[in-house]
Amino acid sequence: MTIEAAIAELMRTGSKNGRPGKRGKTASPGHQYYERGRALDYKRCECSYDSPNDGYDFIAIASNGKPWYVGINGRDGTISCGPKGFHYYSNTPPCFSTPTLTEAFSKRSMTTRR
Repeated sequence: MTIEAAIAELMRTGSKNGRPGKRGKTASPGHQYYERGRALDYKRCECSYDSPNDGYDFIAIASNGKPWYVGINGRDGTISCGPKGFHYYSNTPPCFSTPTLTEAFSKRSMTTRR
């Protein structure tokens, strides 16, 4: 899904503890993190959804092979974009490194959209 579709989904659903989703500065057009992640293809990060934490993420594979996130902060509902998300904060390998989820990412998600 596009970055805007991921943001819209987070705004629609809010955090797990009921905080409404609101776009933060890093999830706004013009911010360097938003612009770097604009062309990526996002998938729901099931690890973050399965976690007891109140926030959750969508994850993409950046051109350097590292994860890029669009996520919601469970404490205040702020939606952000950037290189730090569930796997960064939980110190776990990105879920796209597992065979099943790697297959879920199309080749298109590993390159920029045209």
